[in-house]
Amino acid sequence: MNGGLVGVAEKYGTPVYITDLPVLERAAADFEDAFDTDWIRQYSLKANHLPAVTACFAARRWGANVVSQGEWTLAREAGVSDDRISLEGIGKTDAVLQAAADVPLAWAVIESAEEAAALEEYARGASISKPVEVHRSHGLLFLALTDEAGNLIWISSARRGAASEIKTARHDKLCQHLRTAGLGALADLGLVGLDQDPDDPVIITGVKRTRKKKLTAAQKQANQIIAAARAPVEHGFAALKNWRILTRLRLNPARATALLRALLVLTNLETTR
Repeated sequence: MNGGLVGVAEKYGTPVYITDLPVLERAAADFEDAFDTDWIRQYSLKANHLPAVTACFAARRWGANVVSQGEWTLAREAGVSDDRISLEGIGKTDAVLQAAADVPLAWAVIESAEEAAALEEYARGASISKPVEVHRSHGLLFLALTDEAGNLIWISSARRGAASEIKTARHDKLCQHLRTAGLGALADLGLVGLDQDPDDPVIITGVKRTRKKKLTAAQKQANQIIAAARAPVEHGFAALKNWRILTRLRLNPARATALLRALLVLTNLETTR
């Protein structure tokens, strides 16, 4: 076993991430014993979207939870049918919402009034009926930055869950700090309009669709390119969310900030050791 890992490290370099499928199978079996068929079992591709991992869960008749067109495609390729795929995530593109209106998904979670209006427009006249969940924000909100490889490098102060991403970024003076450090960042659609310097932006986002203004083909393509470039970011967040204590995080924001930054250090130690 150790010799095999050394060989992999020599071939691909380090850090290298190895998934032991037999161990994964045993963990899935333990989960199934604890939660029988009365429960809906969904595997989140945000945690690890490798085809072999997703196919492992698909073979066990698990569904898939996706947050992008790319993850949706990977789930399909791994053998998960559309009726066992659930769609979530903020800043959904027009292409994703259009596809959600055209196929019988397990369910879709709506994160904003704009998404609800767009999905209603696409679904109007469609013959498919599907459940839709409206996600209300609870707990705490924080922003984070990763490097190009998806390694977390910074976490903002925590805010109440009702706060918006863009207000949190403005409060933390994110643009000013990035500009002072000579850095830039790709961000999701929740931060559209944050950077007010079009000639020298440090925050680059896609273009958000509105009810009155649809996206052009070029804008849709730009959104897809930015989403692809941000894929490692999602893995960085997934590594942080692996800490189970976050599922019960209902703290004072100041205490939550200290905890989150401690977890940032532990996460980086865990992923680099």
